[in-house]
Amino acid sequence: MPKALSQSDNELRRMIQSCKKPADLLKFGHHGKPKWRKFFLTYSTVTRHWYLEWSSRDKTKDTKLNLQNVTQITLGQKTPKFERLSRRDVTDKSFSIWYEVGEKRDTLDLVAETESMFLQWTTSIRALVKNKVPPHVMELVKRDVSALDMSEPGMKSIGLMSSMVTKPQQQLKGKKKYEAALETTNVVYGFGLNTWGQLSGKNREEKAPLLLHMNTGENPTEIAGGWSHTIMLMSDGGVEAMGHRMGTGLEEDETYPKSIKYTSAGNIDSIACGRSHNCLLTENGDVYTWGCNFFGQLGHGDNKDRNEPTFVQNILEAKAQVEISEIACGSDFTVALSHTCVFSWGSGKKGALGHGDEKDRFLPTKVDGVKNPTGIACGAHHAIVWSKSNRSMYSWGNNGSGQLGLGHTDTVLKPSLIESLNGQTTLCAGAGGAHTIVVTFEDGSKSSKTWSFGSNSRGQVRTSYHCCMPLDN
Repeated sequence: MPKALSQSDNELRRMIQSCKKPADLLKFGHHGKPKWRKFFLTYSTVTRHWYLEWSSRDKTKDTKLNLQNVTQITLGQKTPKFERLSRRDVTDKSFSIWYEVGEKRDTLDLVAETESMFLQWTTSIRALVKNKVPPHVMELVKRDVSALDMSEPGMKSIGLMSSMVTKPQQQLKGKKKYEAALETTNVVYGFGLNTWGQLSGKNREEKAPLLLHMNTGENPTEIAGGWSHTIMLMSDGGVEAMGHRMGTGLEEDETYPKSIKYTSAGNIDSIACGRSHNCLLTENGDVYTWGCNFFGQLGHGDNKDRNEPTFVQNILEAKAQVEISEIACGSDFTVALSHTCVFSWGSGKKGALGHGDEKDRFLPTKVDGVKNPTGIACGAHHAIVWSKSNRSMYSWGNNGSGQLGLGHTDTVLKPSLIESLNGQTTLCAGAGGAHTIVVTFEDGSKSSKTWSFGSNSRGQVRTSYHCCMPLDN
């Protein structure tokens, strides 16, 4: 007669069995934004080992971890990957799996959607790694019927993963604001000027959100807008654009999304738009640009326009020591950052590049004075960079409306510390043409604060005047 399970044994069996079914966990990486991935446990009757597998658009990457190689599991956000984009509001649902494969040492840094999922995953993996699963329970969870049970590690998983990642928005649905998510129903809204079809459809100004007509079966996962054009990163990994041809690089103005030709060895991680130029970052840290290049904002060493995404070769030399993790565009300039430094190129008007002068740069050039950058945001002719590890924020460029937050309205040619935000942990920030918005977390608290400074010509900073110091909203 089979041994009856105690309450604790039955609960452990239930947890492990639940982890054999695909579940959404937020995965932090060395660069780019955290991404929702499908994670699940599998057992191989061939190797007699347990594996943790997950979905990925990049089929060249190893997305399977033998639990025999796991050395420890830590709770909270204590690894470099977490520190780069720390989220204190979800620390209690965060955990890291440390592992060694040969000489390689790395971590899987994950955030669960709920506290119950966090407990389920950490308990199950710890029990399997430390051989704490009683033999009679282990035999049951090995035999338990599951759509993902495999006779060999990885068997049948390729087709399943492919179906998971072709519609990444399905993984994002209902994720509480951990990161921005678009609807899964292929619905996009736009409003504002539409002179060149940048909002799709008829040439007219839209003063209220308008449902845009999408002529593709894929869903947008990220959208960026320039002065007269729009680009979208699609769920199949492609890029589509509409609007004025100078910005899109297409032969004609397009009033409906049209695919952009793109050839690269890596999947696209993020996109950004300037006034009439574009930038994309791949998951392996490569940067591509296209569009108008009058000021050298494409970073190719000349001022010739490019009609297709073109690899920014000059950053390749620096990549031996750094890896680009984020990109942003101002009106006519581009900024890219790694974990250790910042690069900028394009128009130097009003000191937008941060190199101590107003000269244009046709090639990526390192910006001095910023350590351990975490994030970047660009306005028309100004930029801000913040560091979570140093709890500091720097700004430079045009400051005619106080958009640099330095307490004055003088142009600043090099990165300057925003003293009033020093010691604050920045979650995110954004910049308009002449104003800036910053969201910070207070130490020892899960509450956030929103700060605004710069032009208030249209009520951007919620005061009756332009504001040159961060104002708590």
